Amino acid sequence: MILEHLIKLAASQASEPRAVWRATIRRERGEIETLLEDAPSLRTRVPGVIQNKIARARANAAAALADSGEVPRCDIGSINYSADELLGDWMP
Repeated sequence: MILEHLIKLAASQASEPRAVWRATIRRERGEIETLLEDAPSLRTRVPGVIQNKIARARANAAAALADSGEVPRCDIGSINYSADELLGDWMP
């Protein structure tokens, strides 16, 4: 879900529900960090997880925006994130 919400933040022109998406991203980042603290070796797998999940996240984000009648402000298919962007404090 974190990837999907990052994509929606990048692509959505709407002012709401951006606060909800940001809150979800912050919460999920905290959960991921807790897991990585318990198993630091998993950190090296994050880029692969992103690559395995990004297509589904793009499709879900595009469908959610379409369901709300939104036209994305960018090409959702070209959106990608690094492990640092996914796990850090950065927001689109």
